[in-house]
Amino acid sequence: MLKIKEFRLEEGWTQKELAEKIGAAWYNVGDWERGKAEPSVRDLIRLAEAFGCSVDELIGRSSASPFENGMRLSREEETLLMQYRELDEEGKGFLLGCAGFASSRKGK
Repeated sequence: MLKIKEFRLEEGWTQKELAEKIGAAWYNVGDWERGKAEPSVRDLIRLAEAFGCSVDELIGRSSASPFENGMRLSREEETLLMQYRELDEEGKGFLLGCAGFASSRKGK
């Protein structure tokens, strides 16, 4: 089952806005969401790029990874991950220690 509508609503886009982003007609987006038609491979790739997901995610393909099952990172999480990857080993250890401390205080 295609997750076009789910991802589109998550982004806060209208069908017309999504269509403009991927270079398709707005009525095609509606047809895809209602299951009246299926997007071409080219359109699936453009949709995945617009949503920042994989084609597998878009078509609802399941996997053991929560990220491949539709779990998506927020912009803040993406930023944190990119910053973490730029750290040296000492910095990564420090940051993980801070995260562990903050997590342990969650209920307090």
